[in-house]
Amino acid sequence: MKLRSVLAVAVVLMMTLSLCGCSFGGETASSEKPASSQPKYEYIRVSDYASKGEIYGCPYALKTSPDTIKSDFHYGEEHEDGEPEEGYDDENLEGELIIDGDGTIRMVTGAAKYYYRSWLEDKGIAFLAFFDDPFSYFVGLTTKDEVLSTISEQPIYNDVADSENLFFYFGSPENIWQIKYQYGDYYLSFFFENDCLSVTTIYYEPLWVTESES
Repeated sequence: MKLRSVLAVAVVLMMTLSLCGCSFGGETASSEKPASSQPKYEYIRVSDYASKGEIYGCPYALKTSPDTIKSDFHYGEEHEDGEPEEGYDDENLEGELIIDGDGTIRMVTGAAKYYYRSWLEDKGIAFLAFFDDPFSYFVGLTTKDEVLSTISEQPIYNDVADSENLFFYFGSPENIWQIKYQYGDYYLSFFFENDCLSVTTIYYEPLWVTESES
């Protein structure tokens, strides 16, 4: 009888220790959270580029010589048939180069529009509008809140855009929102349609606003 009692107690102790072991093992496993396999998304610092007249992702910066763009697109070169070539479609360049304007010259390369004053051609591009993805943002996806939360500087303008400042748009857009930043003499703007990024622009004030034709 005593032997049975001893065996019963032993069995109970073994079961208790086994359950405790499972419990402790479960706590240890649950308390050790696996490290996230997803890397943290790092935004490109906008000020590093805008303060130099650049939009990251755009092939040309402000003050670029118009001749450089013309040369890259083989603008005005003669074709094999001897006719002058008005534009050039190269696999490394988007679209053709179209040039028009009088006092202010516009150069269109597909993803961007570059502007310069005819009397300041030697000083380069004064304004550009980029219709592709700038910096770490995405056209059609990035929202106003994302731009505002990822740029450390405070905007100098954050409101509905003045229609006179939308000359680079196609057609006559309405209810376009503009967020504008200043970096010295460079002014960078993000434009939004239905709360999503549509165009990014930058201009150099001494060439675009201050200087006038003499």
